Amino acid sequence: MLVATDRRWRFAHDLYRETVLADVAPARRAELHGVLGGALLALSAGGADPAAVGGAARLAAHFVAAGPAAAQQALHWSVLAAQEATARLGHADAARHYTTALGLLRDVEADPARRVELLLGLADARARAGEPDATREAYLRAAALARRCADPAALAAAALGIAALGARSGTDDPVGVALLEETAGLLAHRDDAALRSRVLSALARAVFHSAPEQALARAAAAAAEAVDVAGGDPAALAHALLARHDVMWAAGTGSMRLPILDELLAAAERAADQDLAAEAVLLRAGALIEQGNPDGVAELGRYVRLAARLGHARGRWGALSRRATLAELSGRVEEATAASAEALELGRAIGLPDADGVFSTLRGSLWALRGPLSPIADFLPAADPLWPMYPLMEAWHHVSSGDRAAAAAAIRGFSMRVLPDAYDLEIAAAAAVVFSAVGSTEQRESVHRMLAPHSGLHVVVGGCAAYHGAVDHHLGTLEVALGRTAAATEHFTNAIAQHDRLGTAAWAELSATALAQLRPAEPPRDAFRLVDSVWRFTFDGREAHLPDSKGLGDIATLLAVPGRPVHVFTLLGREAPATGADPVLDRRAVADYRRRLAELDAEIAESDGDNAERASAEREALIAELRAATGLGGRARRLGDETERARKTVTARIRDALRRIERVHPELASHLREGVHTGTTCSYAPDTPRRWTGSTSGVAD
Repeated sequence: MLVATDRRWRFAHDLYRETVLADVAPARRAELHGVLGGALLALSAGGADPAAVGGAARLAAHFVAAGPAAAQQALHWSVLAAQEATARLGHADAARHYTTALGLLRDVEADPARRVELLLGLADARARAGEPDATREAYLRAAALARRCADPAALAAAALGIAALGARSGTDDPVGVALLEETAGLLAHRDDAALRSRVLSALARAVFHSAPEQALARAAAAAAEAVDVAGGDPAALAHALLARHDVMWAAGTGSMRLPILDELLAAAERAADQDLAAEAVLLRAGALIEQGNPDGVAELGRYVRLAARLGHARGRWGALSRRATLAELSGRVEEATAASAEALELGRAIGLPDADGVFSTLRGSLWALRGPLSPIADFLPAADPLWPMYPLMEAWHHVSSGDRAAAAAAIRGFSMRVLPDAYDLEIAAAAAVVFSAVGSTEQRESVHRMLAPHSGLHVVVGGCAAYHGAVDHHLGTLEVALGRTAAATEHFTNAIAQHDRLGTAAWAELSATALAQLRPAEPPRDAFRLVDSVWRFTFDGREAHLPDSKGLGDIATLLAVPGRPVHVFTLLGREAPATGADPVLDRRAVADYRRRLAELDAEIAESDGDNAERASAEREALIAELRAATGLGGRARRLGDETERARKTVTARIRDALRRIERVHPELASHLREGVHTGTTCSYAPDTPRRWTGSTSGVAD
């Protein structure tokens, strides 16, 4: 039953321990737990070194089991156990210990301030564990108690905690906003500028993201005041800068937001706030990508690494969801699909308000890259702020699947007035896809007006939740639908360059394909190629081949320069003569030749041995030259005779080649007989021009 290890004894299995304890009376068992807790406390130097006895959680377990007699110790060590669990990222354990401590507090003391402190600790642990509903409930309990205690700092902590939970973009949280406003008012009369700045920052962001059009002035005022009162506190300044960034966020403002984000990142790093630093990096990535700066893609990769190391569920979700965006940017559709599904599962498990929204926008962007077609109805419930967009989203799905009839039916009666003036161009990009395919001229022009001011930018959804290509790509599709080909060509050409610069090759291919479809199709090329000593022909879609011959080579040379004359000497590989009528040797040269022959005859008659042999060799060479320069009857041969022989040779070669082609490809032979002209110069000049491609032969590509 017992095993000795390191001079200690332990049960060989928990069942033995539980069996023994079952026979011990509850009062005696509680007493023994108290004794064990006291012994462990002594062994830990009076609690100074709890790690020496297995940590605060072990001490807490014994004192809690000891019952009311050890309630004070149980409370103390439960709180320390919760703090230990938080330090090792065991947030669920921390929440359990805080819950135990809150239960013990009723038996030990009635201090409401202490209860607020524990409720805030519990809420923070639940938030990090990914339990949003339980988190909100704990913060609201803490806020109610803080209000009764007249504790503005604790009320601020609760209000900030609820704000940090976030909400689906476009939804209102009147309870959270009212709590922030109440807290800001209370803090106006206290000497705690940094905390008031934090509350004002949260208020500005909550108001802006709930209804930006109606509350922009209110949000901007709160953000400005937050910056003013932040003072030298880096954490407060970082949050104030985040609020300032958000209230100025609109499509096309990336260049203006980047300096603020640089300040925000520096302040967050000074405050050692890893969460806020990661968020600054993510927002920088979005601003850079919007401008087409490839540094934004690298910055997004940096965010993924930072978020993965944050040590809480939201961080893991952030890393997973933006890893999907990274994969999408690189055209890795399967990887993006898998990462987004994993992020959705985690986001739903921890209750993130934007989990479904981030998933659906990412999957929508993958539709353009032939990703899986997830039904919109699964991710857009009636309570969603984008619900008025449902017909547009449904039509987008149908267009992407190739069902234009269903898309047209879905969008019938859709009003352009419901399109939101959002801080990114996601809805405008989706509308461009839909209306280019099935919209009216009015709808196309309306979306074109929305997108045109942003030509040169890219469509990035929120904090890099998804990427929907260059704005010029969507403008190009609209121009095609509106019949403006020249403008479409310019937009698609620009989009290709913009995608190439950013490194989004899959989107560059989409733009290139769209551009190619605008250009008239080139007539098919005929082929006349020499491949491994075999001539291969393609003419009018029919192929044939023949072994190499000089005549086929002559034809290939002519095809390479349609309409241009080629001298027969060139076809024979010789230099063409300057004229064609002069004698090969003039009379004076012939006389000189004959005089020298007479001298050689006399020398041969008078000499013997080597001299005679040398003279005989020279005589034979001179006679050969004279024969080459004279024709029948000793008449002088003229250069024109050489050209004529070359003409006859080339003509015979070409005719022979045409006869051979006739046997394997009559249509090609007929075309060449009509188009190839022979003579002293030869040419290829058919009545109906053809486009030829060739290789070794020298046929022009």
